[in-house]
Amino acid sequence: MKYPGLIMILLAGLSVAGNPGLLIVPGERVGIVPLDISRVELGDLVGDEALIDTTVHLGEGFMAPGALVFPGTKREIEITWFDSLMNATVGITVTGEAYETFEGIRIGMSLTNVNSLLGEFRLLGFAWDYEGHADFSDTSLGDGIYAVFYAGERNTPERLEAWESVLGDRWFSSLNSGMVNLDPRIASISIYSSY
Repeated sequence: MKYPGLIMILLAGLSVAGNPGLLIVPGERVGIVPLDISRVELGDLVGDEALIDTTVHLGEGFMAPGALVFPGTKREIEITWFDSLMNATVGITVTGEAYETFEGIRIGMSLTNVNSLLGEFRLLGFAWDYEGHADFSDTSLGDGIYAVFYAGERNTPERLEAWESVLGDRWFSSLNSGMVNLDPRIASISIYSSY
């Protein structure tokens, strides 16, 4: 088998997420796609017809080669490689809502719900390149994973006031009153090598 141990890992996730092919494992894999995969291996694993090669924006004008896997579906993920050789991954970003972690963290989940599952964590303020990035390293998720929260509409005076209180390039507690009142939702989840 090309990926030894993958079957055992997938079976281990059955009781947690219901479908092992949809499990996010920080620092290791998303569904059936391991973090340490080359472009050639990815094509062999899921089939080239399930991929679209693309360029990924890393922030602050930096770009990297990547691929969309299962594009346009609830299983969509984005692979980012270090360079044009596409042999070493930077990470995998989950944009499809079908995936979740052992703890039940998934796309679309509100900050309030994440707080209830993980307890306090920290996230960056809004209105800049890395807005809403959450650091889960001090939670049960540990290293090798982060999420990006989307602030949503500021269509009431209360939501606008909450949003204005959590702006900028600085860390906020997930229990900060502005964050809690804004109650942003997870827009993406990314895994990366934690070593």
